[in-house]
Amino acid sequence: PEEKAMAEEVCKGDPFCLYDIAATSDVVVGMSTLNGSETLVEIINASHPATCNPPCVHGACVLTDTCSCQEGYHGDLCDQVVEAKAKETVTITRAVNVGNGFTIFWSVPSPDVKGFFITLFEVNEEDNSFTVVKEIKV
Repeated sequence: PEEKAMAEEVCKGDPFCLYDIAATSDVVVGMSTLNGSETLVEIINASHPATCNPPCVHGACVLTDTCSCQEGYHGDLCDQVVEAKAKETVTITRAVNVGNGFTIFWSVPSPDVKGFFITLFEVNEEDNSFTVVKEIKV
């Protein structure tokens, strides 16, 4: 009974994983089967071409509904022209938590720096990937 409960927890309902644990009495064998099945599903999903609806305007569809923009363009559909980039770096000097958000302070090396973007990212701590949440023109 304890082995069956462990197998069901490990296998997440995968019948091949459950069968391998039942046949071999080895949870590691079942986990290997499950991992192989998950990898196969990832390979199958990756082999399908990415589609973006609506399509990317000035860029390529790299994942489902995710565009990678050509230089000079930005936005979810790569349909917005990037305005002149500042040659100098804008430095964030402080971010203050104000309840449900942040107040951000920055400095610019000269008063000529105008029309730049702040890009907000959400970080996935499991795999250190990030997703652009929002671009803000300042």
